[in-house]
Amino acid sequence: SQYPNAFTKMGGFLMGKPKIITNFSKAFLDSVDGYFVKIKILSVGKKRVFPMMLLRENGINNYTNEMEGECMYVDKIGLEDLIKHHKITYEVIRGYYFDEGRNNKIAEIMSGLYEARKIEKKKKNVKQNALKNLMNSSFGRTIMMAITDEIKYVNIREWARFKKRNYNRIHSYAYIHNTFNSDVGWKKVRVKLMKPINEHFNHAQVGVEVLSQAKRGMNEMMYLAEDLGIEVCYQDTDSSHYINRKHKEGPYKDDTEMLCAEYKKRTGKELMGDDLGQFSNDLELDKAVDSSIICVEAFYLQKKIYAEKVYGVDKDGNKLTGVHIRLKGVPHPTIHHTAKKLGISVFDLYKKLYDERNKKATKFDLTNGGKKCRWEYSMD
Repeated sequence: SQYPNAFTKMGGFLMGKPKIITNFSKAFLDSVDGYFVKIKILSVGKKRVFPMMLLRENGINNYTNEMEGECMYVDKIGLEDLIKHHKITYEVIRGYYFDEGRNNKIAEIMSGLYEARKIEKKKKNVKQNALKNLMNSSFGRTIMMAITDEIKYVNIREWARFKKRNYNRIHSYAYIHNTFNSDVGWKKVRVKLMKPINEHFNHAQVGVEVLSQAKRGMNEMMYLAEDLGIEVCYQDTDSSHYINRKHKEGPYKDDTEMLCAEYKKRTGKELMGDDLGQFSNDLELDKAVDSSIICVEAFYLQKKIYAEKVYGVDKDGNKLTGVHIRLKGVPHPTIHHTAKKLGISVFDLYKKLYDERNKKATKFDLTNGGKKCRWEYSMD
């Protein structure tokens, strides 16, 4: 739960109005509650397998180590982590700062919601999904993009007056077909209005810091793994997949045990567990004992697109196998339908995607051969 955890760890929401930075010294920036700056990176002392540094190219985020002489935007948390993990030197070009304190009520609220979800999750109650969505959407709400239009439903008796008063904002309108009455005609009109940009407000300073704090939680674990020589093969917003080697000698039996022990040494916190901010095994296998589940083979194509062959044992010691899959934009039933149509296993479908990358496209029929309904929504 990286976003809910970030709300509890960031120290609260920045209060007051932003002020323009005129003193660019590190001592001054360290003394304020928060800041948002454009920096020019002068040198990169440590390169990473999964770098934090970001170049925006043709609308696409490119995370790269090659940032000397390049500029990027960071907040206080992000800059501190760049210095810590990438050993950068930099120059602040411009920015804003906040120095009127923080409101930390959100930490209490998020902790309460998380504990409530844990209880419902143990009961296998669907309420836990609502609590999860409530916590995650709290982040999205803070950093919403501009809302360019709004929908209103107008009674037909008021329609003429409404048009006169709002003619310059009306984008389009349609009579609602199920409100037609043979005696009085149409009863309601659905109107799409253009929303002025100066009526849009968000809490970008909150959203940016939540994202940075969530990344900090991931980076603490991931860069420690890299520093210990553990091979990280995939990283996402809230997960990291790495190769777990067995140790023939030394104080630790495998890389996981070593990572957990070193993490506790450096941070004083337990890495694995069910509490807010802790990590747990993401792999699932029906009827298997959680602690026995491991991945033995995998294909990682890009973010949110991967397949992992999973092994485990049940409570009686019987071996179980399965596949843990992600393919953003394509539902699981469609993945299984496509594999069956091609006459291959689901895992081999990902091998096909990997082998044919940049050469040949694989088509996915989201209707599963016409057996699954998909709707296209229009004005009527």
